Amino acid sequence: MGIEIAEGAFEESLKKGPIVDFLAEHGGLPMSGTHADESVRLELGLEGKDLNYSAALDGEQADAFLIHQKVGKGLLREASFSAAILDGEFAERDGEEYFIMTKADLDRGDISIVRAGANPNTTARTDAGGDPRRTIDQRASRSLDLRGCLIGIKGKR
Repeated sequence: MGIEIAEGAFEESLKKGPIVDFLAEHGGLPMSGTHADESVRLELGLEGKDLNYSAALDGEQADAFLIHQKVGKGLLREASFSAAILDGEFAERDGEEYFIMTKADLDRGDISIVRAGANPNTTARTDAGGDPRRTIDQRASRSLDLRGCLIGIKGKR
């Protein structure tokens, strides 16, 4: 069964300023968050039909540093989310059933960097241009940053 996310499904949730953590593979301790200090802030926004994220990570934290390196080397290259589904509907296309999520709440959920997400159209990239040596050299002098497109709104699973 495919899953689609309707345009505007996250608008109300984002306007309320949800508390969302940035994790790896939906587990472990948070590396960034929408409610955190500016140095490790997770920012979420809608751009057209996509939900975008930017996660500032503390380069002095071992888990964040390792995640940043794995993204730079292409080992972790997609993103995923957890949210409460508030409304949606089932539909059929080409003989296959799929679910359209029309309203979701991100509060108390997470954005995760993952090896393979439900939607292969998600992306993750680092500010180091994929060169982990550049990140190592600058580790002590600045925060790390991950950016990407979480969801192509009409992406089919």
